[in-house]
Amino acid sequence: MDINEVTLSGTVKGIVYPEYKHEAKRYIYILLSASYDKDGCNCFDVYRVKFFTKNGRELIQRLSEYQKSQSRVFVKGFLRTTRYKDSLGEEFYSNSIIASKISTQIQQ
Repeated sequence: MDINEVTLSGTVKGIVYPEYKHEAKRYIYILLSASYDKDGCNCFDVYRVKFFTKNGRELIQRLSEYQKSQSRVFVKGFLRTTRYKDSLGEEFYSNSIIASKISTQIQQ
């Protein structure tokens, strides 16, 4: 397993598909809710996961079906860290989860 590799399990809570300004940069975000038990409390985390796609409609349709059915999905991907500067020249870092696969069954 690569150090940047990520496998998440949860339910799709939201789909965000920005308008495509450039054909080469087609992407879709989902909000993935992952629940867990901690100290007797049922907690959850929400992750923003980014998909790059050539056929956005097909992926949006599939993601919408997952969202409506509230079925558990498994997402495989990797972490990407981006460095940027604000208007004052201060450096910031942002971590993103870039998905390569999504399914309703765990993939090895």
